[in-house]
Amino acid sequence: MLKSFALTMLLTSFIVLTACGDTTSPTDKSTNTTNTTQNSVPDTSKHSENETESSTHFKPGINIDFKEAESSLTEEESPLLDVLKLNLKGLVEHDHHLYRSGFVTEKLADAMEGYYNEDFQYKFSTIESIEKFVSTYKQVHVFVLGERLDSSTDTIEAVKMMYAIRKNNEGVWSIYTID
Repeated sequence: MLKSFALTMLLTSFIVLTACGDTTSPTDKSTNTTNTTQNSVPDTSKHSENETESSTHFKPGINIDFKEAESSLTEEESPLLDVLKLNLKGLVEHDHHLYRSGFVTEKLADAMEGYYNEDFQYKFSTIESIEKFVSTYKQVHVFVLGERLDSSTDTIEAVKMMYAIRKNNEGVWSIYTID
């Protein structure tokens, strides 16, 4: 009885670990990468806490050159930047409705609530790169760099957010995930 229970738990663990693995299809290949960095910002994980300046001097905002980013997109793709701008603006201005408006579904917006918090203040500085993927979805990944002040802990951390944006079933550019 104990052996069968242990074996069941072991198999269940393998299944869960396998399900949590990388779900990127091997056929999804990056076809175009554009670096649109306007400032030299170190590539740091969004989970590493680096004191970059005093929190009393932290000024939330968006300082991204969207014209430069738009130059790397086709005319058909350029509206995806509008979706990105609205989401970033929602984070900076603490506008919950604006933040949620660009997601493909309400369920996804609910799942992405971790980025929106009244204790967080964001300052976005640049688009590090834009990557286009050839797949059935024609998805575009936009990597945004900046900083986030957590006022509950008075810490500032560097953030790198990857937005996966593609057209939904109605042909409207929508956010499919933030990572």
